Amino acid sequence: MDETVDRHVLLAAYFKNFENTYSEDLSSFWAHEFMHELLDNDMEKAWVVTLDLVNFAPNKESLAYVGADVLEEILKRSGTRFIDRIEHEANSSKRFLYALANAWIRKDAETYSVHQGIMRRFSILDECAADSIAADIFSEGEVRETE
Repeated sequence: MDETVDRHVLLAAYFKNFENTYSEDLSSFWAHEFMHELLDNDMEKAWVVTLDLVNFAPNKESLAYVGADVLEEILKRSGTRFIDRIEHEANSSKRFLYALANAWIRKDAETYSVHQGIMRRFSILDECAADSIAADIFSEGEVRETE
């Protein structure tokens, strides 16, 4: 990650940007842009920061957003390069699994069969199943502050 960007500042701004999605407040949009620049220029760093976003998402909606935004982009752009890591994280982290359930992968993508295999293995076949994982996560008192 760019050494001039503090990790906690980035995480807080990324989630603030999500909270401000439907407002005119663009003060934290830089964090979204920063993540997409990482995706374009340094997939390894993007992966590390994505794991931070997964681990520190303050609520279900923010965690779903990480899955639908940067994690989905990693799946789309990396081909099979991150498959072993994705499998490992899905097997060891409910947070990651919920984020992954919110990534939409096209059927013609290289990672589609792996993504769908993970979803089937964990019986995440619909939104209700994914929401039950989120209920487990956030009922366990895992709501986190990023600031």
